Parts: sequence; C-alpha cells; structure tokens
Amino acid sequence: MVDGAPVCGCPDCMTGDYCDIPVDTCACNNPCNNKDTCQDVGGTAQCVCDCTGNEECREHPETYEKECKCPVCFFNAPGETGCLSPVKNLCICNNPCTADQQVCVDGPPGGHPICKIGNPSSGNAFTVVFEENDSEKSFREIPLELYLTPSVPDSGHRSVNIRSAGLKEDHHCYFNVNKTIEENSVLRFPVERCMMHNKTGLEKLAIRLTELNNDTMLVYGINKDRWTADGFLATPDVQAGSSFQTVSYAPAHISTQFAIIALFDDTDVTIELADDNDLPPPYNTRGSIYKLTMQAFETFQVQARCPNAPKSKKRQCAKDLSGSIITANNKIHVHSGNVRAFVKAGEGLSRDHLVEEMVPTDRWGKEFGMVSVPGRAVGDILNVMALKGRPTNVDIYYGDKKESFSLPQNGRLNVYKEIPSDSLFYIKSDQPLSVTQLTKSKDTYLYKNESFHDPVTITIPPVAQFTNNFFISTPLFTGGENFQLQPYEMNLALLVARKGEEQYIQLDKKPLTYFKMPWTDLPVPEGSSERLVGAVIEIQHGTRLISNTHGHNFQCVVYGYDDRESYGFPAAMNQAVMKDY
Repeated sequence: MVDGAPVCGCPDCMTGDYCDIPVDTCACNNPCNNKDTCQDVGGTAQCVCDCTGNEECREHPETYEKECKCPVCFFNAPGETGCLSPVKNLCICNNPCTADQQVCVDGPPGGHPICKIGNPSSGNAFTVVFEENDSEKSFREIPLELYLTPSVPDSGHRSVNIRSAGLKEDHHCYFNVNKTIEENSVLRFPVERCMMHNKTGLEKLAIRLTELNNDTMLVYGINKDRWTADGFLATPDVQAGSSFQTVSYAPAHISTQFAIIALFDDTDVTIELADDNDLPPPYNTRGSIYKLTMQAFETFQVQARCPNAPKSKKRQCAKDLSGSIITANNKIHVHSGNVRAFVKAGEGLSRDHLVEEMVPTDRWGKEFGMVSVPGRAVGDILNVMALKGRPTNVDIYYGDKKESFSLPQNGRLNVYKEIPSDSLFYIKSDQPLSVTQLTKSKDTYLYKNESFHDPVTITIPPVAQFTNNFFISTPLFTGGENFQLQPYEMNLALLVARKGEEQYIQLDKKPLTYFKMPWTDLPVPEGSSERLVGAVIEIQHGTRLISNTHGHNFQCVVYGYDDRESYGFPAAMNQAVMKDY
C-alpha cells in the first residue's frame, strides 16, 4: 500500500522489473555451511572464515568449503585453538645452522633441528619429479635414474627410504623401498618410466627420498631415453623456495616445459605464463595468470607445444616458457627445460632433453665466473634472465671484449647470447640475475668422436653462492650396445676459484692432475675487486671428492658426454638468501 492504494511488489528475496532476479544476500541466499560465516559484500553473499590467532582461511580444493587451518609452522597444542604454538623441529620453520658447511635436518617431533656437516646442496630429505623426455625412437625399457651418495666422505653408510609419495598403494607405479648407500660410494636407483610427468596437467608423481637416520646425502637425477639425457642437482626440501622464474630454450624441437612440486597441503600457486601454452583457455596465452591449489606431493606441469609444426628432425616450436613467474604461499620445487631441443638450429640437429632444478629468485647473484666446455668448435649460448620489475644492466667480459646490454628486451625478461668456444667469462650486473649455459648441437655421427655433441643446459652458480667441497657422483651411460650400462666416455669438472686459492683445491685429497685446461685468468670487470681463475680437469667415473683444503669457496660444474648423450649440472652451490633481493 502507498498512500492507501495497492501497488505491485516483489516477494521477499526477488527483485527487478519482473521480479525475476534473486537477491544475493545472506538473508536470502546463504551459501555457507556451519563452519563459515556469511557476509554481505557489495550486495553479494560471501562466505568467510571466523579464524583466530595464526589460523588461515582455506578453501577445500574439492568441496570449495572454507575452513580455518594452521599454517605450516604453527599448530594447536592440546586444549589450544588459534594455531598459537610454533613448530620448532622443522628446518623450514627454525633453521639454526648458519656456520659454513653446516646443513640443517629436521629433528624429532617436539625436538629441535639438528646441524650436520655437509655442503649446502646436501640434506636428509629431497622431493623430485621427472619431466617429459621423448625420443622418436624411444626405448621404454630404459629407466629414469636417481644417484645418491653421502655428502661427506668417510662418514659411514646411509639408510634411505625412496617412495612414490603421491601415489596410493594400489597404483601400478607405486613403490616404497629402503636402500643402503655404502660409505664413499654411490647408489644408482632406477625409476620406472611411468613416473615421468607427461603433457600439461596435475599429477601425483613426486618422488620422496629420506635419510632414515637424519644423516646428509646428495641427490642427482638423470632423465634419459636412448640418445637423449640430461641431469639435475636436486635441492634439499629445507632449501626449497617460494618464488621462481623458469628457464628453457627456444625454438624448441618439441616443447618448452616446467613442473612444480608441492611439499605441503593447501599450497596456493600463482603462475604468470611467459608465452602461449597448453593450458585450457583463457589461460593458454602469453601473460595469462593461472592459479591452483596443490596438495603435498602433487606435481603440476605446463608445456608449450606447436601441434601444427611438421613432424621431422627439423621441427621447431617458437613458444618459449622461459621467464614464467611462479610464486607460492608454501615452499615448492620447480624443474624446467625442454622435452627435447636442438640448440641453435643450423649448427646441427643433434637433439637432447634439457632440464635443471630452478634456483629460487632470492638466491640469484650479480657476478658470475664461467668456463666454456672444452673441445667445442661452434660456441655456446647463455640464457641471461633478470627479475621482473628490476631493469637490469649486464656486462659480459671474455678475452679482451666486453658486451653490454639491458633487460628486459622486447617484453621478455631473458635474452639468448651467443658466446665463443674455449673461452673464460666474467658476467656482472647491477641487479640479481640467473645465468644458464647451453651447449650448441653439433652433428658428427661418429661413435665416441669428441667433436660430436648433444645439447645440454647447466645452471651457473653466482660467485656469492660458491662453496668449498663437492662430493660428486658421475652417472652411467645407457646408449651403448644392447643397452649395457657403462661409464660415459668423458667426465669433466669445470672449476672457477678466486686467484691464489686454486692451489689448495684437490681431487680425492691429492693435487689436481689430468688438466684439460690449466688454471687461466678470467677477464677482470671494470670496478671489480674479484680476480678469478678457471680450469677444466678430467675425472674418472665413480664417487669423487673435490675440495679446498683451506676452506676457500669455489665453483664446480660437472659435465659428461658419450655417443648422442650428454649431461651437465652444478656439483653443489650455496643457498644463501641475497641481502639485496
């Protein structure tokens, strides 16, 4: 009634000219369950958590219901609410190990972390994933490989549990085994190829490796098929990060790719895609933002394929996921590279799988020393990448030359720079960088001919992340006759040290011999007080210790090759968070 006259009106909770629009308020449309609180926000009913203390409001990945949960480093003590009690036994929450060559391992429940001796790439728990690796003549019986070794020589054996942490026991790929790593030796652990993460999507293919007595070890992965392989140095879980930028190479032969491993439940991941990709629309275009919530030991892979590219040895795909930005609310691991690639088409069509585990962006550096792979004739390539939002000036010194450039370029955070063979390089910038070395493809199909080369990608540690002992395990080659395992034809250690400190570096506690390149001065950058020298030595297959007897830090990159196979990775690197990040 208005002024005593009847008027038409909508019933409760309906509006519009024809009363056909539901009113979206808590009084009319409460979407919340008993655990949630409904609030009217901008005329819309929304569910919010009634959290207290350190609790975080989380959305269930399947039911989408919101609930209050404890973050990783807090818990509810008996009779307590609000997640007020700090977790003290996990290194990721409370790391007291700050001295040189100290490694943190998780303590028992209710206890505290334990400091062990080892190098910064060692630990007692690792989680890895194998990205897709595909050969036109794939031999599916060739397994993937993990290599495990004690992180310190003469320190006894290691008892290790290795399991497919994300899979249930009834899955055909499930495994859960205990192994022993003997003192001063290496354990090769073959992994079924069904644990390889193929295509774009979410899987549960994380592999968890845990030392059962909280002793430290080193872990390397070799992702291989016949005549296509590359290796990566695994990062211990305590050194996992929450901010990454991916590295690959384009044009790819098949696809660039990256894979994410979640270590904790309710891990919110945000990805900014650097190029068109295989995610579903509308997230499959360059610059798209894709978000997902991952549970512990889930893996998520993104590829950028070119389905219309001709299927031939000369196939190329220009999509490049290098520079994709990944952030998370919990610690994660990220692997990145190529399904298969030839590097610098035109030099050769020898193709190989490319992979490295990514270094968190807060551990990048501003100065790098580098030795090129010996015996090469066609030069190599650097993938130099800047942090998003940090305009960066870069200088590369080699011989008597200096090349300067700025990043980003053409809307991309990274640039590919060709470098000559048999040179030493000093790279300096005014902002943190990532530097990756890519060896070019070269065709000389003669068995064990040193001039033949499959491409490989190697993360170059910054000078600030040098360390002082490397306990190295060289992998085995599977491309020989009848797939027989055998040592690679050549294994090399590429070394960079501060001038004057190289005299204290030893191999297996003996002075260095078998030089492929003797100690040679690196170029000296303008305004730098650093004086670096580099060398290359041949190392025999097996477990090898390269160390500085005076405790001085240096760099060691391991590289090996054989017939249509090669591998490369940093033997270890420090994991210090940079102050100017």
